[in-house]
Amino acid sequence: MGSGILKFGVIILAAYLLGAIPFAQLVSRARGVDIFSVGSGNAGFTNVLRVLGGRAASIVLIGDILKGTLAAGIGDWLGNEWGMLLASAVAVLAHTLSIFVHFRGGKGVATGAGVLLYVSPLSFLVCGSTLALLAYTTGYMSLGSLAAAVLCPIMLVVTDQHPVVIAVFSACALFVIWKHRSNIRRLRAGTENKIRASKKR
Repeated sequence: MGSGILKFGVIILAAYLLGAIPFAQLVSRARGVDIFSVGSGNAGFTNVLRVLGGRAASIVLIGDILKGTLAAGIGDWLGNEWGMLLASAVAVLAHTLSIFVHFRGGKGVATGAGVLLYVSPLSFLVCGSTLALLAYTTGYMSLGSLAAAVLCPIMLVVTDQHPVVIAVFSACALFVIWKHRSNIRRLRAGTENKIRASKKR
């Protein structure tokens, strides 16, 4: 009993510390920018793309995806499927509430994609392609992110994942949608910002 509690405690700590790594802040600070003070003020891929351009944003995207994948893998290694699910949820939450930047962060999309990549590469590919296609054709990254969040549990059903896996990832998807509530209001009002990659840095 005690060893089991300790093991899951380690999973939570490891997943949180990984998920909390603020790649957007680290990359932007290396270029002399505080990402929380420019653009939308969000520490995520889209804001970095707008402010610093594609190269910096790519580093942030890869880092945020990999930390989610690694957290899920560590959880699986230490605690099997239950550990993986716990680590996945904690990593997504930690990305949005990072202790390293005063409990601020992004909206969990890329880190959520990273844990999805570990669980179901096919679902990751379909959701990621949908996000990219919608963002490219409409110019709204938030619209692509919302569509991917909705599609995620559907793909997990299609790929015949365990009901508990579907339930946990559905909760994560709802959390991501909730984090986008201001974007949803702006989309409905027609005032949402489109992607404009900077070419200055």
